[in-house]
Amino acid sequence: MEFNLHHLRVFVSVARYESYSKAAAELYLSQPAISSQIGSLEKFLGLKLFTPYGRGILLTPEGQVFYEQARRLLEKFDGTYQVVKELKNLERGTVHLAATTTAGIYIVPTLLGEYHRRYPRIELFLEINNRLVVEQQLLSCEADLAVMGFVEHPENLVIQPFLSNELVVVASYHHRLVDAKVPIQLTELVKEPLLIREAGSGTRLDVERALNEAKVRFEAIVEFGSIEAIKRGVAVNLGIAVLPRQALDIEIASENLKVLNVAGFPMRRQWCIAYRAGRQLSLAATTLKDYLLNIIKIENSLGNA
Repeated sequence: MEFNLHHLRVFVSVARYESYSKAAAELYLSQPAISSQIGSLEKFLGLKLFTPYGRGILLTPEGQVFYEQARRLLEKFDGTYQVVKELKNLERGTVHLAATTTAGIYIVPTLLGEYHRRYPRIELFLEINNRLVVEQQLLSCEADLAVMGFVEHPENLVIQPFLSNELVVVASYHHRLVDAKVPIQLTELVKEPLLIREAGSGTRLDVERALNEAKVRFEAIVEFGSIEAIKRGVAVNLGIAVLPRQALDIEIASENLKVLNVAGFPMRRQWCIAYRAGRQLSLAATTLKDYLLNIIKIENSLGNA
């Protein structure tokens, strides 16, 4: 006899009802089939599981012990199967998402809204750090996915660009050049203090690369720990900054900041989805990755229609 879970289900049903006929009705089997399977199970185990009692049956002491174990095993299996079923149907799951500071504050929350509406039972955990920490979280598998800028990354990370990141030169609304009719040359701004993120920041790397490409060096650099602090500094005319356009919507609308008309800007970079190479992502994480890649393609196609 080949022992399987079906034999356990038959046995547990018979033991629960103390009746072959009631177990047969529950399992949609004939009573002889039930009796035959119990007989095969007893032979396989080398134990008598039931004993006649009047017109019915009772569990033997050994049968009682086996019943408790079999019942627990079936409950555990059924619970596990239900979890797997929910995972498969995206009714359960967890995604740990990391993001660099700018992406985590200005990009990711908007993108996650529709995903959460589609899959409300998937738990999402977002952790925001600078680029170096985010890369380490991916490599150590603390994070399933990350959203970050496109810069040089370790070889064992997979990087997929998915969203445009426009860098613009921004100044106070009262800056002397806000009304310039012709494009301002970047060299005209080098005496202005440049407000910039701290070393290790993805935004800073983007800015440094943009300035290197333009062969421009500012005379004064002022470091800030966040884009919000940079925007406040620019608003009070402490200096100018090169920032992602997505981080400026509120300030531009309220006329606290103004995007300067600078030659060569906006400079186009990419936001990317990153994950560790060779890692088998969970179904929930894979679905989030594909959702982010596809929703931007859909929006772009609609915008170009």
